[in-house]
Amino acid sequence: MTTTRTVLQAESYNDLLAQVEALTRSLEPHEYLPGTWLRELAVALALHDDLVVSVVTYADGGQELEVRLADAPSSEGIVIGRGASGDQCQISLDLWVAIKDQPSREQTVSLVQALLRASVTVAQG
Repeated sequence: MTTTRTVLQAESYNDLLAQVEALTRSLEPHEYLPGTWLRELAVALALHDDLVVSVVTYADGGQELEVRLADAPSSEGIVIGRGASGDQCQISLDLWVAIKDQPSREQTVSLVQALLRASVTVAQG
């Protein structure tokens, strides 16, 4: 099974959105449409210089995000997948949060940053 990992790198919201959209062009409609909010979350996370965001694409057409702290690239990353309807995401801690609007995406970005910082602190313990 082929898995592709692409790190998001762009200077602006529009550039990031275009990069994310390019990664989803080959997805089937049942994967593409529910992934809309996950793509928006990917862009929201990638706009933060302290985070490194990768889009992981699987051979079956599914996608998820992998997020790490930029200043601790060897830290444990957070994996973010989406629910079937696309309006929620699941992080590796099995915590589901809404991503369907700007305020909920901003809260999710803050949560992801806090969890990554906590994982680095625990690992260095």
